[in-house]
Amino acid sequence: MVVEVGEGWRPSSSLTSRWSSLWTRDPEPEVMPTCAQVGIGFVPFSPLGKGFLTGTVDPATSFQEGDIRATIPRFDAEHLPANQALWAWPETGTARRT
Repeated sequence: MVVEVGEGWRPSSSLTSRWSSLWTRDPEPEVMPTCAQVGIGFVPFSPLGKGFLTGTVDPATSFQEGDIRATIPRFDAEHLPANQALWAWPETGTARRT
């Protein structure tokens, strides 16, 4: 795979794209297979959902000024409970199997 840079094309050894198992799976149907086919690496950006999937975000969490997460709807009080239910599912599913 090559990418256009300035006035020419350059070979690429990796591609970085946002990808997370629960939030953004857009690269899976086309980008990831293409990377595998042409032999370049896929480097996920934000695989833990900007920290959400680490289990450290709860309703008491406040973000410092300038933290991008303060502007993302999944972190606001209205959406947080539903999104936490998504995060809890793999954890409880794993606990049941062990």
